[in-house]
Amino acid sequence: ARATEPITLFFCACYGVPYLASVTAFVTPLTVSVSASNCRRFAGAKDHTKRVTDEKSLAPSSSSLSLSSSEPDIFPERLNVIYDSKCSVCQWEVDNLTYLMSKLPGSAEESKLIRFTDLEAEDGYNETDPANGGISYEDGMRSFRAVRPDGSTMKGIDVFKEAYSIVDYGWLWRWTNTPLLRAVSDWGYKLFASIRTDVTRGSRVEDMIERCYADTKGDDDECEPCKQKLIK
Repeated sequence: ARATEPITLFFCACYGVPYLASVTAFVTPLTVSVSASNCRRFAGAKDHTKRVTDEKSLAPSSSSLSLSSSEPDIFPERLNVIYDSKCSVCQWEVDNLTYLMSKLPGSAEESKLIRFTDLEAEDGYNETDPANGGISYEDGMRSFRAVRPDGSTMKGIDVFKEAYSIVDYGWLWRWTNTPLLRAVSDWGYKLFASIRTDVTRGSRVEDMIERCYADTKGDDDECEPCKQKLIK
């Protein structure tokens, strides 16, 4: 029996706290409702005060007005994932996210959730497109990248967390919220990213980047990242 105690404690820690939190979340609204019904006889003057307070809280503040006047999103989707379609692992992730989007309620609107931009598209990758957040071909090949509608970018593990959260599978990555586990996951991802193309495409990422720049040398329509590399 003593041998099972650590296992029991582990499962209690994993499931006990969420269970208590869910029970609390369910019971709290009921408690508030009962308390409110018992206090109706005292509601006269207090209701008037509450209405005045609520009206003040609903009045637009200067900060909310400034937010409403901020610049519009650069694309309608919630995330733009930059990926390498010739990498089997990357393509699998894209296919999996696309499948999970199709299973969401209102899946007809799935195109408005995540956009996928291919680094190896036949018509080329456009770094100057605002939707790509200034991410270069080299940046995208060295690490999984994504852009938010406001133009901010992310890379590595954060991309997986954000993308899977959008398709309601964010719980798969909650373990990375623990600092120690996050450090381990970041280290593991960086290690994989350094050998990704060696494993999935049979070539070093440095060689592929150089080949991209070399293939576009002398072309008038070469991509901007390649032009910058050639200048150097």
